[in-house]
Order: sequence, then structure tokens, then C-alpha cells
Amino acid sequence: MAIPAVGADGIRQTVNYNITPEQTVWNLRSALNVAALNCQDPQHATILPAYASLLTRNKRELTSVNREVTKQFRDRYGSQGQNAQDDYMTQVYNYFALPPAIDEFCNVATRVADESLAVAPADLETFAARGLQSLEAVFEDFYRSYEQYRVNVAMWDARYGPPQAVNPASYTGAAYYTPADQGFGPEVRGEPVFISEPVVERPDTALTASPGVSPETALIAAPPTVETGSTITPSIFAEPATSPSPSADMPSVDTPVTEAPADGVPASETVFVSNPVVAPIPEEGD
Repeated sequence: MAIPAVGADGIRQTVNYNITPEQTVWNLRSALNVAALNCQDPQHATILPAYASLLTRNKRELTSVNREVTKQFRDRYGSQGQNAQDDYMTQVYNYFALPPAIDEFCNVATRVADESLAVAPADLETFAARGLQSLEAVFEDFYRSYEQYRVNVAMWDARYGPPQAVNPASYTGAAYYTPADQGFGPEVRGEPVFISEPVVERPDTALTASPGVSPETALIAAPPTVETGSTITPSIFAEPATSPSPSADMPSVDTPVTEAPADGVPASETVFVSNPVVAPIPEEGD
């Protein structure tokens, strides 16, 4: 909640601070308008008829006051005078309708409204200054109480509150704190560092390929030459160049051939896996 500051003169700078006599009259009328709309408890029932009587008995004076207030805004803000006046009056209505202070505001507004019934039109300006001061005291009391409450909370937190925890963070670059930081760790500058481990496939049984033969061509035979008019069934897989040792298992078509790591290569290096490349069977007549 924003609280109006207290000026060097010791007076709080609210919407009713340093205003003209005409604005004082108009702001009192606005305050009673807010009270008539918001103070609906039985003990505040006299506000509405008293406010209606004030408008009726002082119609001419209030019209003149409104005209003068509009002129003051136009003289001060030029072509934006009407907008400035509308914005200011919105602040005035919201000021008097402040929810935390509404109960006491209604009590004081009831007394001011009752007093207005005995005010002559010639005394309207004097009455407005006195009545607005009474209403303003309601909000001054509230603001002071709220300020003291915030001081008390800060003192309690400083004495009994738990320390704020700062979460550890891994980062590169310098860290710095900002006013927005609420104890959830430093704001980090720098690029994040991503670390990953290689995925290694470790076959149970590896066959050692012949030196100088790539996995793609190790088991592929060149297609046979077909004479015109003859039919043969080509052999897709060539026989091994040398007879395998009795302890070695021969691969089948369904078993992928793997290449064991070369001598001196660490076991953590990636093992390449390739499937057999099958040469197509030529069609007859080609």
C-alpha cells in the first residue's frame, strides 16, 4: 500500500494537501457523496438525506464552485485541464473509499453530514474547511498506525525471524545481487556449461576384421558374370579367405558384425556397429 509522504511542513501530502478554497468545498461534497454510497449501516442512515439537502440548498453555490475549479485546472494544465481534473477527482473518490479506514470514515461523515443541515449557503466555504479537516484526520490516524505497524514488523523480523537462506548455484561469470533478490540466491551472469558422458556400446563378442577391409565390404562378393541364356543363382556372401579357427563363431545374416577395438584403444572408446550390405540379384534378361 502506498502511503502519502509527510512534507517539510509536517503535513501529509494527500489529495487534500495545498488545495484552493473552491477545491476544499468540492472535495467535501465528494467525500459526502462517497459516504452516501458506502456507509449503509443503520447508524449511518442520516448521511444520504443530509447530503441530498446540502445539494439542494446550495445548488447555486456548488455550481459556481465547480465552474471555478474547472477554470483553475484549465489555467494550470492548458488543453489538458479537463483530463487533469478528471484524473484528480478519481484520486479523491478513491482516497475517501479506502477500505481499511471506511468504518471510522463513515462515523465521522455521519457527524459532518448532520452538521451540514444547519449551514447557510454563505457559510459553505467555512464549513467545508472544518468538515474536510475532520475527515482528513481519519486517514491521518490510519496512515500513522500503518506506518507504526510496518516498523514493528521489521523489528520483530530482525529479532526473531529466521535468516534468509541463499541457494547454492553453479555458474560461470561473476554473480551480483539486485534489489529484487529476496534471498533465493545470486543472479547469475555467464553462459551455462553442459557436461555429457559418451555412450559406449560394449558387445559381448567381437570379431576382428581382416586388416585393410572395411565393415561395409568385408563380406560382400562381386556379382558373377551371367552369360546370355543361362540362369544362375548368385551367392550373396563370399566364403572367408581363410578358414576360421575352431574357436571362432561364424556370423549369420541375422547377426550384426561388429569390429573390435584396435590394439591400444581404450575400452571407453565408441565401438562402431554395422549391418551387412546385401547386393541385389540381377533380374533375368538384363
